Amino acid sequence: MSDKDGGDLEVVYTTGMAYMTGDGRPLDYKEGLKYLQQAAEKGFVPAMRDLAVAYLNGLGTPPSAEKAYPLMK
Repeated sequence: MSDKDGGDLEVVYTTGMAYMTGDGRPLDYKEGLKYLQQAAEKGFVPAMRDLAVAYLNGLGTPPSAEKAYPLMK
């Protein structure tokens, strides 16, 4: 995964969101979280935001404000 220009991270993020929304892929929050986490760990801001939302709402994981808060800073 290259973060030099953000292009590959955008593909990882988009794949994650496709799983999170069921858009073109089966709805699978746990699989979507894996992709969002990969992109968020590299600092891809949209992934950090949507991962925080998933943590707050318990999508594919137990709800956790403690996990969400650092992503929203």
